[in-house]
Amino acid sequence: RQTSMPPGTQKNFKTFGVPLEDLVEYEQDMVPAIVRQCIYVIDKYGLDLEGIYRRSANIAEMSKLKEEIDKEPDNIAMILPSKNYKEDDIYLVASLLKAFFASLPDTLLPAEITEDVKTCLSIPDEKTRKNFMHGLIYKLPDAQYWTLRALLFHLKRVVSHESKNRMGTKQLYIICLLYTSDAADD
Repeated sequence: RQTSMPPGTQKNFKTFGVPLEDLVEYEQDMVPAIVRQCIYVIDKYGLDLEGIYRRSANIAEMSKLKEEIDKEPDNIAMILPSKNYKEDDIYLVASLLKAFFASLPDTLLPAEITEDVKTCLSIPDEKTRKNFMHGLIYKLPDAQYWTLRALLFHLKRVVSHESKNRMGTKQLYIICLLYTSDAADD
């Protein structure tokens, strides 16, 4: 497990495959820069792209971008497309965000709350279920809480454009399952 240090004191601190807590501590922010930047780009350029999270990017391009970001965290600025961007550039950003979450050593929601989440989902009364889920989320460590919050607000915006992007809650659920299972590769 890598340990984090203040910026500038550790040359080889990576973005991918690092515990979320270490990354936010290293960056001194509540949500990792990679997550913030990807969400920004997708919100600005990709909410209306059909299948924004279903369509995969070119694996070689994504590997190269991941490598560049791991080599130098400031390379996250490369995620912002130029004026002459193509749709493929935006799909690359969406794939990069999925790859980031798939590369986390621990899932965004800690395994120890899995049973509580299952219990929550089985509660028939919507208000009780919502209150139970709020209680679970508020107990998360800060890194997970703020990152999950940013991701959920983003996904809500994605779903609000379902008529164009064809990414409803069911499609996003399937994508989330694919990228949070033990079978997910980077």
